[in-house]
Amino acid sequence: MTLASQQGLPGSLEENAYILPIDLTFDEWQRAGKLLLQIDTSLHWWLADLLIYGENKWPDRYAQLVDVTGLKADTLYNVVWVGRKFPPGERIAGLSFSHHKEVAGIKNTLERRKWLEEAKRESMSSRELRAARYGGEDRYPLPYSSPTVRLPADITSALDSLVSSIDKPECPVS
Repeated sequence: MTLASQQGLPGSLEENAYILPIDLTFDEWQRAGKLLLQIDTSLHWWLADLLIYGENKWPDRYAQLVDVTGLKADTLYNVVWVGRKFPPGERIAGLSFSHHKEVAGIKNTLERRKWLEEAKRESMSSRELRAARYGGEDRYPLPYSSPTVRLPADITSALDSLVSSIDKPECPVS
């Protein structure tokens, strides 16, 4: 059984490719897109929970995960740091890991929640949340930096189109 079929995805997931079957239906394509977007949205939280579990259960072996994942130790530390600041019951659905990372440095739990609720209510991106917190300044106050990836407009447009077509009975084909 392939990873794709275990996840209910048609086709085959490779290390750097998703090989889709030629006879893929539109509904299967939409379901696959929705699942992949959910995985993307949830991956940092899942990694944080996995790392915290391992750190608690095997504190003497935790450092081995750096070698296993190929991620830098500070990257894993930051994921754990945000995960600890926001245990599963305190994470705001509909906001990304990056949103939570933006306010994780705030010591007061109620103030962190206030910022997240405002970001959700105002549909802020994590970058907009950061700017709102710092009076429009675009700076990164945490002890690490995170690269910003800008996708070409055609890819962004295609992703927006895919997201907007999900959960709709019909999607117009152009």
